This record gives sequence, structure tokens and C-alpha cells, in this order.
Amino acid sequence: MRSKEFRQYISNEARRGIPETPRCPHAEQCGGCSFQHIAYAEQVQAKTRALNLIWQEAGYDGPPLDVVASPDAYEYRTRMDYVATKGRFGLRMRGKFNYIVDLETCHLIPPTGFAAAQAVWNAIRERGLPDYNIRSHEGFLRYVVVRRSPQNTFLLAAVT
Repeated sequence: MRSKEFRQYISNEARRGIPETPRCPHAEQCGGCSFQHIAYAEQVQAKTRALNLIWQEAGYDGPPLDVVASPDAYEYRTRMDYVATKGRFGLRMRGKFNYIVDLETCHLIPPTGFAAAQAVWNAIRERGLPDYNIRSHEGFLRYVVVRRSPQNTFLLAAVT
């Protein structure tokens, strides 16, 4: 099973689950939040079924495998790369590489991480530095990368 087939299988399996109102207001468009409309426990079950199917197709005949759920369904990422282009700051639109969803909040990383990324974006804009143009390949700011330690004791924001 290829990665695209794997994602499609999980998506189909997860849709059978209990729907949930996404926490993120951008979840419908944003490519970062694929399954926020499905309860997290259902997502884990769908991934477990998909993983066992892959192993079965590969000839594995041992005991079923389990997916270990994260203790946090939100704000679990230790690194995020936000796109800065065309006067927008956020993540790529689901299925459309050239379009950016302008984010006001992001639940993939703790609020301090998103606030740091926004602060970098705002400081660059205030100084009049040009953001990156995807078509002409010109400009200063392309990505704002935020990285944190798992214990939230260290936070780094970088510009690329």
C-alpha cells in the first residue's frame, strides 16, 4: 500500500467514526488539520486497522499491532514550518500547493510557539522586508520555522 493509498484508507475508515466539531476555525481548508472533524479515538482506531492491513498484505502473521495514541490530541508538534508568501502567513491549503490559508491560530503547536511565529512575521512586515514570491522566486521571507523542546523549556523561531 502506497502512502497516498494509506492516507485514503485512513480517511475512509475515520469517516465512519463519530463526527466532532473541529477546534480549529481553519480546519476545513488548512492542509495541517486533516482529521480534526473526527474524534481522536476514532482516528487512532482507523490508523490501527490500516497498519494491520499493511502488515497483513506484507505477509506478517504475528499478533495484531497497536498504534500508541498521543497523550495530546492538540498542540503535540515540536516543529512547525509556516509559509509566508503573497502577504499571507499560515499553512498551505489542502490539495493546493500555491494557496496559503492565512492563520489566526494553530492548534498543532502550543500557543507560545504560534505566537513566536506570528511575532517574527509581524516584525518582518513592519520592517518592510519582502516576503517570498513563489512564482518569481524572489523575496526575503519564505518560511517561519518554530521548534520547541518536548518539555516546552526552549523555543526557537527561524526565518528561511
